[in-house]
Amino acid sequence: MAIISSVSHHGEVWHSYLYAAVIRCHWHVSLFTATLGRNIQEENGLSYATRSWSRLPLYKQQRHVNELFNSTSTICSYQIIAIGTLGLLELRRILNVLVKDCDPRTAYIVLVQIHDAATALRSIEKVVNKFSSQLSRRRIEIRLLALAFHVKEYAERYQKLPLRVDVWVPIFPLDLPVHDENDEHHKYFDFVIQGQVDTQRRNYSGFFTQVQRQSKALDRHRITFSIVGRSSDCKNFRYVRSPQVRVFIGPQYMPANLFFGLIHQAVGIIPLFRGDTYYKSKQSSSIRTSVLTRTPLLASQRLLKTHKYIPKEAVWFKQDNETDLGAVLRIITSYPSDVAFRQALFMRRQQLDRLAEEWYINNERTLREYARLLEQSTKQ
Repeated sequence: MAIISSVSHHGEVWHSYLYAAVIRCHWHVSLFTATLGRNIQEENGLSYATRSWSRLPLYKQQRHVNELFNSTSTICSYQIIAIGTLGLLELRRILNVLVKDCDPRTAYIVLVQIHDAATALRSIEKVVNKFSSQLSRRRIEIRLLALAFHVKEYAERYQKLPLRVDVWVPIFPLDLPVHDENDEHHKYFDFVIQGQVDTQRRNYSGFFTQVQRQSKALDRHRITFSIVGRSSDCKNFRYVRSPQVRVFIGPQYMPANLFFGLIHQAVGIIPLFRGDTYYKSKQSSSIRTSVLTRTPLLASQRLLKTHKYIPKEAVWFKQDNETDLGAVLRIITSYPSDVAFRQALFMRRQQLDRLAEEWYINNERTLREYARLLEQSTKQ
C-alpha cells in the first residue's frame, strides 16, 4: 500500500492509514510525502505522540513523493494507493501511469480522500472523466474515502460518476496520560476551541461577547477557555482581553504532541460551528480530535444526528435553546462537587475510548475488504 501526503498539515489522517495498514493489517506500506526534506515527523510532533507504535514504520517507510512519480515501476508495485489531502496533480499522474504503463492483468484500487465533498467532487470527476475509456478496460477501481458519514452521504447524493464511497474515520492511538475519576490535574474547568482560526468557520466574536457578559459567573465557577490553533493573521485575536480566555495561536500549528496534550487536559471541546457546512458536506477536525484525545464535545442534537456513531453518553449535551456558554455554565453547576464532575468526565472518556476501539476495527475491516476485492479480481 502506498500513502501519498502532499501537505505538511493533516498528518493525523495519514497516521490513521499507517496505523490501520501496518499495525492492524501487518501490510507493507510506504508513505510518500512532499515535505520529507523538512523532517515532518519531528516538526509536527506526531511521531512523539505516537511513539509506542509509529517510530519504526515512519523511519523505514517514509519517502519523498518524487521517488514515486519518477518511477513507473514503483507506482505499479502498489496495488492500493491512497491519496491524502486532495492533490489533483497526484491523482492525474497516478492514473496516467496505471492505465498506460502497468500490467493490465494486475488489479488496483485508488483511494481518493475527501474532506469537503462540496468542493472536491467536481474536481475529482473532472480528472477521472479524462481516463474513463481507459479505466473501463483495466482492473482499476477508484473509490472515494469520506472522512465522515455525512460527507459520504453528500458525495453519494451529488456525484455525477458511479464511484463507490467508503467511510474512513481518521483516528489512531495517541500516547497521552491516563485519566481516572480522581483526576484533578487542573483547578479550572477548561474548554477548548481548536483548529485553524477562521471566522468563516467559527463564530468567535459572538462567543467572546458571551464570555465578557458572563465573566463574573465564569470566575465564580472556575471556567476558562483555550483557543488552540493556527492563523496567518494573529492580530485578529488581540482584542481578546478576557482573563477567562487563553490564546495559543501562531502562524504554524504547535507540535502535535503539545497540541493534543493541551486538549487532552481540557474537560471539553466546543466546536463553535458557523453555518451549515459541517453538518452537510465537510468533516470537522473537532470531531476527530475529541475521539483522538478522549475529550468530550459540547454537542447539540443536530451534531449528534449528523455524527450518528457518537453516543450521547460520550458528550456534554447542549440543549436546543442554549448558547454554548449557557450550556457550559449549566453543565458545570449541575454537579454537586468537583469529584462528581470528574467522575462524569471519566465516564465520557471511557465512552470515547470504546468508540475509538470500534473504529480501529472498522478501518481495519475497510482495508481488508480492499484486499479481498483485489484477490477476487486477480482470480478472474
